[in-house]
Amino acid sequence: MEKEKIKELIIGHKERFLCRSDLIQREVQAEIARFLLQREIIFVTGVRRSGKSSLVRLICGDLLERGDVAPNDILYLNFDDERFSSFTVQDFASLYETFLELENPRGRQYLFLDEIQRIPGWERWLNRLYEFEDVRIFVTGSNAAMLSPEVATSLTGRHRQIAVWPFSFREFLALKGLSFDDKDSDRLLHSPKTKADIRRLFTQYVETGGFPEVARTKDATLLEQY
Repeated sequence: MEKEKIKELIIGHKERFLCRSDLIQREVQAEIARFLLQREIIFVTGVRRSGKSSLVRLICGDLLERGDVAPNDILYLNFDDERFSSFTVQDFASLYETFLELENPRGRQYLFLDEIQRIPGWERWLNRLYEFEDVRIFVTGSNAAMLSPEVATSLTGRHRQIAVWPFSFREFLALKGLSFDDKDSDRLLHSPKTKADIRRLFTQYVETGGFPEVARTKDATLLEQY
């Protein structure tokens, strides 16, 4: 793949990735936070449209907020982009070199790689990065791709899997603007208006199944975040 095309993809994908805001916090973030400073590769798996891409953006936001990472340390790419159709495992070396030239990261690099299973042999490249580079890697993909025999052979003991599901009811309520802490629940649930809203939204939640894209289309005022 031509270097100029790789450069264009790196710049464009990162700009779009970092500009996404006002995403709904996911409950699984608390679990992931315990592993952020460890070296293991994080596999974010789940069914399509369950919010995997949004979750890695939230993880990135947590790192930026904590001051653990600077923007120029970040590489984000979504291999679902049809412009990667000619990309092969041999192009990964050029990809990484181009990223270093463009961003000139000063410390550990943080790589967020969406749907990387589109590129056959990807697991061998990640294994090399894990061995020889100062990187933290987050990848998304299907369960089948992430748990294949090839991945098990290359990355056994070097990764941790995090499963993403559609919204819980609490997350769904937050999407609809009704969120509260456990300490507030007794007070709010004594409100007839709040109880009516929760019943109405629960019916909607059962109908949509909690998939972010479907839940979003129920309210035209929501940001296009998924």
